Amino acid sequence: MRYLFRDFPFPGQANVIRASEAAACANEQGRYYEYHEALFRAAGSWGNLLGESLDRYLVDLADQLGLDGTRFAQCLASGRMREGVLADQKLATDLGLTGTPTFFIGGEKRTGFLPYEEWKALLDKAPASPSY
Repeated sequence: MRYLFRDFPFPGQANVIRASEAAACANEQGRYYEYHEALFRAAGSWGNLLGESLDRYLVDLADQLGLDGTRFAQCLASGRMREGVLADQKLATDLGLTGTPTFFIGGEKRTGFLPYEEWKALLDKAPASPSY
């Protein structure tokens, strides 16, 4: 099994693209998942912010999580993570994704929550991956 996690900011949501950039900046400090989870839980606090207000929120969140705030702020201000986020967005669009989470199991697309029994059935029938 291979599990890939990619950002999927829906088109037209500039603040979500920026938040995805921030998560990529947190990844530079080895804290992507922790930062991403904090973002997801606090979406109601930053979901309507844009521009400098959003950036201040994102940097403050990094500080709260104990990241190096100066390094994080420099990364975010540089914009160097944007290209990767937009590439993930394009890939999701090209794959016809319409929601999160989306999984491909044995080439079959599944979107949303799957109960354990369904996961088990899908994984049991999926072809074995070649050994590497």
